[in-house]
Amino acid sequence: MGGVKGKGELFYEGVSHSLCRFHSNQTSAKLNGSPVAALLVYQLPGSNALDVAKEVRGKMDELQKTFPPGLKSQITLNTTNFVTASSHEVLVTLAEAMVLVMLVVFVFLGNWRATLILCLRFRCR
Repeated sequence: MGGVKGKGELFYEGVSHSLCRFHSNQTSAKLNGSPVAALLVYQLPGSNALDVAKEVRGKMDELQKTFPPGLKSQITLNTTNFVTASSHEVLVTLAEAMVLVMLVVFVFLGNWRATLILCLRFRCR
């Protein structure tokens, strides 16, 4: 962004790429009925969503210290919450599947010792 450093402009040098596009000159943003300045951050293809969200939160916390009194930043929509919840559910499902496999093996072998040896012998590679 253009401007003189120290005069209130926000520079993204070396942090990100910015692109200004306006679909309408009558766009407005409100939060709880009050007008706000909205900043949208999009993930680039091939980047890690969790890393991007972590870096954005860190940068916003850093910038919060330079804001004038009474001005604060707030993240109103964070789509990485879905990613985190989904990965947790995958791990839970994997654990449930391992327990079910052990039970099926036990039903066929009829011996806990043999089942344990067999289940420990095969591992993910």
